[in-house]
Amino acid sequence: MGPFEVAPAVVFIVMLAVIVLRLIRSRERVALARANGSAVDSKANDRIKALEDRVKVLERIVTDGSARLAREIDAL
Repeated sequence: MGPFEVAPAVVFIVMLAVIVLRLIRSRERVALARANGSAVDSKANDRIKALEDRVKVLERIVTDGSARLAREIDAL
């Protein structure tokens, strides 16, 4: 093998090693995300519930009559 054959082979091997390392890292990240997923899902569900409650209050304020709206605003 001459130098013009070795250089492309070395480049190919290095590129293949980089691809394999990135694949391994991505699989580790996916496994870690799955392991921590339940805690994240729980927090996300809590935030979604709080936002739904806020939207319900806003919908009630927007759809109710102006007299009741004024009373609620004064009560706040």
